[in-house]
Amino acid sequence: MADNLDLLSSKFVFENTMQYSLSIRHQPDGYSFSVKDDNGIVVAVKHLVSEKNYIPDNDPLLNLNFNKVTYIESGAFALIPVSLFSPEHAKIFMPLEKDKLSISNIRHCSIPDNILMDNSLITFVSNDKQLPQQIKSRLSKDLNTEFSHDALLLIKMAAMIDEHSFVLCELMAGKLIVLAVNNAKISAITSYSVNTELDMLYYVMEMYRVLNFNPEQVKLFISGELTLFPFRNIVKDFMRFHDVITPKNISDDISLPNPEYFSLISYCD
Repeated sequence: MADNLDLLSSKFVFENTMQYSLSIRHQPDGYSFSVKDDNGIVVAVKHLVSEKNYIPDNDPLLNLNFNKVTYIESGAFALIPVSLFSPEHAKIFMPLEKDKLSISNIRHCSIPDNILMDNSLITFVSNDKQLPQQIKSRLSKDLNTEFSHDALLLIKMAAMIDEHSFVLCELMAGKLIVLAVNNAKISAITSYSVNTELDMLYYVMEMYRVLNFNPEQVKLFISGELTLFPFRNIVKDFMRFHDVITPKNISDDISLPNPEYFSLISYCD
C-alpha cells in the first residue's frame, strides 16, 4: 500500500456528515477509510500504514457522526450455501485456530439475490477485540453499523462486469484475491499471500487451469494496487484479453496517487 494518505475534497462539509456514509476497510498493512456523500460521490480517502494496527488518536474522520458506518474485514472467509449455514458448519469451513476462537466472532453477509449466485452467504471472522480502541468506539456508537468483507466487495465488482465468463483479481499489499465466473455464476473465489508478480501470475493461471479456461478467450480483469508489482506487464504475455478496473464516482478534486488505486476505495457499488 502507499504511504499514509489523507485526501479530502473541497466539497466535504464537516457539518453535514450525518448525510454521509463512512467505510473502514481493514487492509493487509493498515486501514483505509472512504466517505461517500448523499449523491454517492467519494469525498474523502485516507490510508494509514500500520503494521501494529495502530490508529492515531483523535483522527477527525473517526470522530464525526455519519448516517452509516461499514467495517470491511480482510481475513479468512468461506462462501457457504444458505442451506448449510449454521455456527457449526461455519466453524468447519473456517480455517480458525483453536486459541483464536475465544477472541473472534464469526459473521456473515448476504450476497444480493440478483448478483451472480443466489442463496449464499459469505462467512468470515471479525476480530473485534483486536481492533484499535478508536475504531471499536467508532463502530459501537452508531446504530446503523454493518460488517462486510473483501470478498463481498469483489463479488459486487464482478456483478458490474458485462462478460459471461471471466476472472477478476484484486491486488493488495502481500495479498491477492481471485474470483472466477463461469456461465454467469461464481465458480471460485479465494485469497492468497503473495510476494512477487510471479506469485500472482501463478495463482491466476492456476485458476484458469483448474476451471479449464482458455487464456486466449476468457478475459482477466485486474483491480487494486498495480503500483506494487509490474503484474500487468507479465500478464499480457500469457493471455490475450485483460483490462484494469479503476475507481469510479470520486470527487473530481481528489487526485489518487495512481488512477488504478482501487483498493483504497472501499465502495464499489
